[in-house]
Amino acid sequence: METSIKRLWVKVIYALSPQAKGKIERPYGWIQDHLVRTCVRENVTTIQAARKVLAEEMRQYNYQRVHSTTAEIRMCDFKKR
Repeated sequence: METSIKRLWVKVIYALSPQAKGKIERPYGWIQDHLVRTCVRENVTTIQAARKVLAEEMRQYNYQRVHSTTAEIRMCDFKKR
């Protein structure tokens, strides 16, 4: 895992305050809640169908949605680094 993280030029930065950790946790909590609501709305009843919903959510999150904290699309943010 360490090698793959280095390939992405990612450094570990530890959150030293609850506020800093919240900036990371909040979007992931939103995604989890949104995923559940989407599955209910679309009557998803199998793991395979839920995986398709998750794949679409991940694609939108990485390539279309503007992040609430950075005000950028995630992949655009990664390309800058």
